[in-house]
Amino acid sequence: YINTMEKTYDYRGVAFMDKINQLVEWLQHSHKTIVLTGPGMTRESGIPQFWKKSQWWQGIDPAKIANVITLEDDYDVFHAFYSNYLDAVKDAKPHKGYLVLADWEAIGLVERIATQNVEGLHRKVGNITVDMLYGSLHNIRCHDCGSRASEQAFLDKEPCKVCGGKLRPGVALLGEVLAQDVWNETIQAIQTADLIICIGTDLKAYPIYRLPHISRGKLVYINDDVSELELDFDLVIEGSVKEILQQADEVLKANS
Repeated sequence: YINTMEKTYDYRGVAFMDKINQLVEWLQHSHKTIVLTGPGMTRESGIPQFWKKSQWWQGIDPAKIANVITLEDDYDVFHAFYSNYLDAVKDAKPHKGYLVLADWEAIGLVERIATQNVEGLHRKVGNITVDMLYGSLHNIRCHDCGSRASEQAFLDKEPCKVCGGKLRPGVALLGEVLAQDVWNETIQAIQTADLIICIGTDLKAYPIYRLPHISRGKLVYINDDVSELELDFDLVIEGSVKEILQQADEVLKANS
């Protein structure tokens, strides 16, 4: 496969620009395109990849923290982890790849973004239809009664003003189900899409890995690492997510 930082051709001898041109052609002729993004989309904006072992917070597997049991039984650790997470993303700026996707939605080339990410960068650049499958890091609520609270109240470790319960980010923890209304909208959109573009996701997380399987449209995969890719895609481009999207946008504008 192609690597934009090192190679001009993939192992089958397919030129990089041929792949970019193919992506643009499909994008231009698609009546309904859905984009699915994962953690690899945020990496080039400087957001820590906490789920990668080399970037574990304090060397702790996040699966042992981002779960309901830790929230209820060891709130100090849970709070410290998510406070660190909020601090790490507060000054993050969406890279130019985000701007490309926002532009594509604005001109009608992309219908919606479905994302595993919880930091809210797609909406920050102006994407309107964004399915945040795992919720939002910034939507603070009470774990006990569901009342909304401010981000600062969570950072200050204040109890819920309504019931005195524990405040938490509005993200789906291990042991919890995804918001069914958002999940169902995403499934319906993908089932009827002509083109699905998966960006920066390894498609291993449950139940995200199911999504490409339910589409009858063409499948495109863009990531900086495709070494463990198992699903069969119609087009695979390996390299910098930001650079691939920028190059596709340049070709798109040149063809307009």
